[in-house]
Amino acid sequence: MAIITISLSDTLKSFVENQVEAKGYNNSSEYFCSVLRQAREREQRIRLEALLLESLISGEGDIPSDVFWAELKAEAVELLAMRAREAIRVENSDPSHSDTESVTTIQEEDLLMPRRIPTVRLPAGWYDYILTDGVDEKKPGIYEWHIEGAGSYIGKYTRISRPKIEYEKNVLKILNGWPYRSKKPEKFRRVHRELERAHREGRRITLVILENVDPFLLNQRESELIADRGTLNGRNPR
Repeated sequence: MAIITISLSDTLKSFVENQVEAKGYNNSSEYFCSVLRQAREREQRIRLEALLLESLISGEGDIPSDVFWAELKAEAVELLAMRAREAIRVENSDPSHSDTESVTTIQEEDLLMPRRIPTVRLPAGWYDYILTDGVDEKKPGIYEWHIEGAGSYIGKYTRISRPKIEYEKNVLKILNGWPYRSKKPEKFRRVHRELERAHREGRRITLVILENVDPFLLNQRESELIADRGTLNGRNPR
């Protein structure tokens, strides 16, 4: 696997972090790989258009050659394959906290994971949801998972789907015996396992949207609250 290391200014680093958070990527490497795939797809699309144009304006006749159709089919198959890979990546993605440095290493992993139908499902209302007075869940902010008998987990979001949907996906994976990722099957964070355990044992789980925060201050505010009461932050028990 090829590895490329790039250096980013503080401004670009903040931009990348916000993109990773907002678009549901695991880390900056996955974000850059997606950007590169999209660039490659644009090139493929331009190539398709060029082939079609060549057929229309060619002076050799109105009927495209076998070579033309073979090239066109190959280009189309590659485009469809790239879109399928991206669709599966989005379906199986789980945004997670990761340290992003100004020097970023890009590694393109195999993100293909088969579609699966859960045999164990979560009931509606498997956790209590509290929106703090004055907080707008459509704006970036900080959330807290409080798990009875386990502790609290602090996280940040730019889209409310992160706390309300993404954690549920990972709890479902654990309940159904699915891997976290095809190449990282056991990389569930501690909060995922505590949520799954509390659900099985019938303990109370509460998701609280604590406050809205300026997007550029999200990391700072999250760190402050983690230091104050984030007993479940991190993959390993403290």
